[in-house]
Amino acid sequence: MSKSDVEPPIERIRGELRAAAERARHQAPEFPRRVPKQVELQPEIAPIVQTDAHAGATVQSTVANVTGVVQLGQLSQFHGAAFVRNAYLALLGREADETAVKTQMALLGRGISKIEIMGNLRWSAEGRFKAVSVPGLWPRYLLQKATHVPILGYVLQLAMGLAGLPAIVRHQRAADALHVTRADAIEQATHALDARLQSQAEEGARLRVDHDALQVRAAAAESALAQLSEAIQATSGLAHQSNQQMLGMNHWLASLRHSLAEIERLAECKGRERAVPLAGITDGLLAADASRSARLDQWLEQFAGGLPAAADVLDLGGAADWLDRLSQRGVSVSALRSIGNPGPVAGDRRIAVCNDFGVALSRIADESLHGLSVLEVSVVARELPLMDLLQGAFRVLRPNACILIGLDRGPLVLAELLSGRQALAMDADLLEAALAHGGFHDIKRFEANGVACVIARRSSQRGRA
Repeated sequence: MSKSDVEPPIERIRGELRAAAERARHQAPEFPRRVPKQVELQPEIAPIVQTDAHAGATVQSTVANVTGVVQLGQLSQFHGAAFVRNAYLALLGREADETAVKTQMALLGRGISKIEIMGNLRWSAEGRFKAVSVPGLWPRYLLQKATHVPILGYVLQLAMGLAGLPAIVRHQRAADALHVTRADAIEQATHALDARLQSQAEEGARLRVDHDALQVRAAAAESALAQLSEAIQATSGLAHQSNQQMLGMNHWLASLRHSLAEIERLAECKGRERAVPLAGITDGLLAADASRSARLDQWLEQFAGGLPAAADVLDLGGAADWLDRLSQRGVSVSALRSIGNPGPVAGDRRIAVCNDFGVALSRIADESLHGLSVLEVSVVARELPLMDLLQGAFRVLRPNACILIGLDRGPLVLAELLSGRQALAMDADLLEAALAHGGFHDIKRFEANGVACVIARRSSQRGRA
């Protein structure tokens, strides 16, 4: 073949290369025409993305671009869009946009080889500026471009096809094996998916059964709620009616309390009116009792001797001469006197009038008193039984506090006799036994002029001393 016969095909190949480079340049974005004097390659690892279509996962790999050199095998191992994106990253140093990916994928679909696509990128204006070295790419790229020349290209393709036939057969067998493996994997995945769908169908059936059961229960709940609402409405009516009855009862109770208070006020007034003449008589009789003063002094010595300084003492009955003696000894004394008892009350802040000794005693705080005195227990016991008196005394007295209980014939007993009532019969032995059983110890009896009193101390625990 002469030189004149060879040059035209070469010229056509060069024209194809120039045209392909020009098309690649127009497809690439605008890039500065002036190339800097010194272009430094970025010492970094450009990420390469490969999508595994079988596994449905994304495999991360890299192409080393530390020295500005990319090997053909590093890019040829990828396929499809992954190949295009990695080629842009390796040869142009940037991500490929969607338009570029679609364009290059169309070329691959028409049978254009990866070598030709890599060459188009490498020798585009942007690729020449990046100047990434790809050993072995230029001759392969030139050969691929030569295949587009009429007649010569056909001969080249035929020669390359015959030369690569063994490799093509080997790749075909590998592809067949890969397809069979993937078909088996797809079949297994299909069976697994069928099993999951069957399980989901069974679960859906169970859910429908549960849904139907829940609907039945919801209907029953709605029915029960309706019945409950009716019951609530009926109960509300009854409650309103009861409320009206309660309001009427409260009004009646208020009227009753007012009436009782008025009765108590009248009784107190009558008692005070009756107490005035009784006080005059009893004062005269007590003045004639020459032994009372000495008797009270003796009891005071025994009782007050066991009290601390400024002791709090409560007296039931409220005999004025006894309260005076306690006050003179520095004792803080107060007294409870029932309505109708003789003796002056008005102006004496030590004495409080009550209707019931038991109720008044229950309002006193626990263990708040140092002493308790009851000179005329035979009269107080008529309103407050002796054992109730001792239980109340044990509660209000402090541990080791004193209690004095006397069988005196004072103003209370005289008032009972003048009113036609007989005082309760009580002796000292019975009183000592009751004190011992009620939680008191150190029990002592004192007698003067035939009149006895018992003094004891409260134990720390209730029970027989």
